[in-house]
Amino acid sequence: MTTRRDFLGLLGAGAIAPALPAPFPDGRSLPPISDKWEMSWVDRVSAPHKAVIDSPEVSEGGALYRAVMLRDQYREVYGTFPDQFSVVLVLRHNGIDLAMDHEHWKQFKLGEKHELKDRNGNFIERNPIGPAAPDARPNAVKYTLPQFIADGGIVLACDLAFQFVVANYVKEGVTREAARAEALTHLIPGVILQPSGFFAVVRAQQAGCVLFCNG
Repeated sequence: MTTRRDFLGLLGAGAIAPALPAPFPDGRSLPPISDKWEMSWVDRVSAPHKAVIDSPEVSEGGALYRAVMLRDQYREVYGTFPDQFSVVLVLRHNGIDLAMDHEHWKQFKLGEKHELKDRNGNFIERNPIGPAAPDARPNAVKYTLPQFIADGGIVLACDLAFQFVVANYVKEGVTREAARAEALTHLIPGVILQPSGFFAVVRAQQAGCVLFCNG
C-alpha cells in the first residue's frame, strides 16, 4: 500500500528530476537509432506546403489521383511550383497491393481480388497506378507511381501489410527470407517500406504534413 508519505516522496523526487527534451523538437530532427528503416524521406518533407495521403484500400488508385490533383490545384490557385509542395502517399492495409508491379498483379489475380474491371468487363491484370504502358497518353502518365516519385512525391508502404504479400511467395522448399527477397523484386522502385502504415502517417504529420484519409 502506498502511504501519503510515500506519495509525497514520489512527488518530491519528480520535482527534482531533470526535464526530458521533447522527442520531436522541430518535427524532423530526431535521428533513427538504427539503419533498418529508410528514414531519409523525412528530410525531404521540407516544402512550405505539406500533405500526407493515407490509402488503406486500393480504391482504384484514387489516393494517388488526389495527391497529384492536390499539387496541381495548389499551382492553379496559388501559383506554387512543384518544389514548393511535399506530398507523401502512404499505402497500407489492402492498399499495399498498389505498391506492387504489373507482373505481381497478373500472377496473383489482384484485379479479381479487388473487383477491378476494364472497359470490356474483364478483370484487369495491371496495377492501375503502376508503370505506364509504352503508348500511354502523357496526361495519364503523371497518374502513375513511378512518375509521381520522379516528380518528387514520396511513397511509403506498410511492412506489416507487406508480410501478406510475402506470403504469396512462400512455398515448399522456399524459406520466408527467400520469399521476402522475391517479393521485394516486385515492389515498384522508389517505394519505401516503413515499420507500419500508421507509423508512416504519424511520422509524416510530425514532419508538418496535413492528413487526408482516402478511404
